[in-house]
Amino acid sequence: MLSLPLQVQFGSDGDYLPWALGGWSGDQDDRTHTWTEEYVAKLRLPLEAANNDRLLIADVIPHDSDDQDLFLYVNGLFGAFWRVKSAVEVTASLENALFKPGDNVFAFVMPRATRPSDTRPGGDARLLGCAFRSLALMDL
Repeated sequence: MLSLPLQVQFGSDGDYLPWALGGWSGDQDDRTHTWTEEYVAKLRLPLEAANNDRLLIADVIPHDSDDQDLFLYVNGLFGAFWRVKSAVEVTASLENALFKPGDNVFAFVMPRATRPSDTRPGGDARLLGCAFRSLALMDL
């Protein structure tokens, strides 16, 4: 089980890989951030039962500075929504009822993910939503 407060770092210098379930596009050249690839990126975090509500803080960058809709689901239940317009730290208070003892799945959904190759010749062919730099979770 992971202890709170919890800090996850992304990028090739980060420690997110043991908890990454899918939807992340790691690149050795991206030392400080990791792009989401496709429409959903998931993390599985083994946590103790929640006695209090929790605060999630994520440092994110939208693809190409486009507005990006970013939804968070915890264990399949809606947790938060943000419209990300620039590099920003997003926060959400998450009710303790969203969490269970053991593995908790955090799904980040970006329905407006795009391919750079669709707008620029020779652009990246990955379907990108947001780049994550860090994620923190703590009790309120």
